[in-house]
Amino acid sequence: MKPNVRRSRARATYRWNPSKGIAPATLPTIRKTKRPYAPLLTICCRHNAVMLPNNAYTDADYLLREARSVFRATWQFAGRASRLSQPGDALPTTIGRTPVLLVRDTDNRIRAFANVCPHRGARLLGEPCSGLSGIICPYHAWSFRLDGTLRGRPHFHGADAHDRVDDDDPRPRLWSIRAEVWFDWIFVNLDGNAPALHDVVAPLTQRLDGYDFERCAYGGELKFDVPANWKLAHENYLDVLHKFKIHPELERAAPLRTNSSFDWVGDVALVDHALQEPTEGRGASLPSLPGVSARVQQLGIAAHIFPNANFMYWRDQIVLFVCEPLAPDRTREHFLVYFAEEAMGAAHADARQAVMDTWDHLNRQDLEPLRWMQQGRYADEFDGGSLSPHWDPQIREYLHKLGEFCDPGTVPLATP
Repeated sequence: MKPNVRRSRARATYRWNPSKGIAPATLPTIRKTKRPYAPLLTICCRHNAVMLPNNAYTDADYLLREARSVFRATWQFAGRASRLSQPGDALPTTIGRTPVLLVRDTDNRIRAFANVCPHRGARLLGEPCSGLSGIICPYHAWSFRLDGTLRGRPHFHGADAHDRVDDDDPRPRLWSIRAEVWFDWIFVNLDGNAPALHDVVAPLTQRLDGYDFERCAYGGELKFDVPANWKLAHENYLDVLHKFKIHPELERAAPLRTNSSFDWVGDVALVDHALQEPTEGRGASLPSLPGVSARVQQLGIAAHIFPNANFMYWRDQIVLFVCEPLAPDRTREHFLVYFAEEAMGAAHADARQAVMDTWDHLNRQDLEPLRWMQQGRYADEFDGGSLSPHWDPQIREYLHKLGEFCDPGTVPLATP
């Protein structure tokens, strides 16, 4: 049987359709690519499923390679635009292993730079700052304007010979990183080659046609330290089926019979949950979000934005959920919650807290199951499992997308 093959973006990689039941003997020979830092993602075919090997979830080398390829090549959430409300505000963060500095410049534009001085490689800022007129390196006091251009180099050509620039001495500047803002969310693309962010999220924004993001307000952030690999956290998010066992309250609000599996459109996976009745923390007691059609008001909409961001909409709240890898077996989850502006007053404080408590409870319910999943990846007997043809196509597609970043010339496709 001939595999279904496609090229993805600029990568010379291939996909096949596991639903076609490809036998191991018919797996394609895939030519070597030239990308030096592609993750060693070996893909196995078994029971019409696509799985990653156990060490994709346990090995530090995998995580390093993912940082250098997956996270560099995709849009990554870096911070809230509302944290940079005034020119001179700056926010350091880390994407994969890359230190990143977010700045609002004097033209009111949000910029991103590598958070490193081009002189000797020192980290520039370690804490959020406000009211900066420039950025000064803590090591040798090189100074830069908020647009990244060099302003001064004390004693660079000798004692008291400040910033003498010769014709053959080009003035270095901070390394710029591509940044775009969607709603209140700053995303960066480290390698600069990803499609435009608004094109990536278009399937979601079209689903929420008419939604007035400008009339929403930041309500708070929850953080969870997860004892599992970052990919397991996302597989768990895409796993609709576990809801009936792990989240009985969510099952009552949006029963499995009202769900379908996620549908992938480009790099976004979408699913609707039909709400039964509003409950505390889910559509009760708070003003509805503005500008959404009556049809969407009756739905909970979930989306996964490849590779590690997730979006959730209920009629009184929106949530951005991002997984930050810390180690092969540790992940930090960030839950950013937003409400309608009309919900931000003291009269709705208890209802807002009920929403935050609901999310806290639901995410804590997932912590122990994720620990079980991580522990299972250390068993040599486990070969990736058997995916449900009804509930798990989205997980299979997610693993396919991760496989698009592998260098099949260095690691053969494995068969069980």
